[in-house]
Amino acid sequence: MTSPRKQASRIQRIHQVIRRRRLDSAVAVPLLDRLPGAIPCISRASLRCLRSRSAPTLRRALGHLTLAAVFGHSPAALAADASKKAASASNVIPVSLFKLIEEKKYAAALPRVTSLAAQKNQHAQFVLASYYSCGKIVPFSCSKADALFKASMNTSNGAPENGAISQAAPNEVAWLHATCTQDGFVRDLETAKAYAMEAMRRDNNAFALDTFAAVAARAGEFKAAMSFQRMAISKLEDMAKAEQIPAAAFVDFKKHLDSYEQGQPTEVTADTAAASCNLLPD
Repeated sequence: MTSPRKQASRIQRIHQVIRRRRLDSAVAVPLLDRLPGAIPCISRASLRCLRSRSAPTLRRALGHLTLAAVFGHSPAALAADASKKAASASNVIPVSLFKLIEEKKYAAALPRVTSLAAQKNQHAQFVLASYYSCGKIVPFSCSKADALFKASMNTSNGAPENGAISQAAPNEVAWLHATCTQDGFVRDLETAKAYAMEAMRRDNNAFALDTFAAVAARAGEFKAAMSFQRMAISKLEDMAKAEQIPAAAFVDFKKHLDSYEQGQPTEVTADTAAASCNLLPD
């Protein structure tokens, strides 16, 4: 039987390879498959599961294996404990709640959204942040929206990451810091730039370009803002060929361009937030 020390060494090497390959499970799974039978929790079933799971899930699995190898804990017991925790947590809101939001029954959905957000559900945090950034049902608050959007970027409740939310949240944080003029909100333009670039890196779509243009305008770079905004409008038109885009989005994008042509940044206030909100439309 391979000693715990050698097992830990092998797992450490796998950690290093996975980090270099950006936690690509397609690379990690074959490596895990080569581990000796001394670690019984690496069954064919768990390997199939790992192939379909996200990088955070893979990190947690490797963490459990490392503990088992180094400290001699039962891998099966550790896996069972992890499964129980994962079953009680989620980063997706229930279908019934999502339906309420789709039907624009925001007041009816709010109590459950608030409760799930308190449980660190990524999707619920994002939706509640949208309530505050749009000023719908709850008072308009850039500070509360900012905190919730940032919290929704990563999983922190032990459940698998919600990739769609992690991808969308940076753009909303950048937009807030570029456009919000609410008294008491502390704008951080460097934060806006960093998250706008992150949003562009993750998904170079029309809304990411719109945000990038807003950040450039806030920095006084109106020529760049106009260029990015024209690109955003073009991309929005392309998106509309494949999916339904709110008519208000086209109106807003054109208003943003008009503002930049006049040397004015886009500004969102309590009076204008709800009218231009694409996250929770009327």
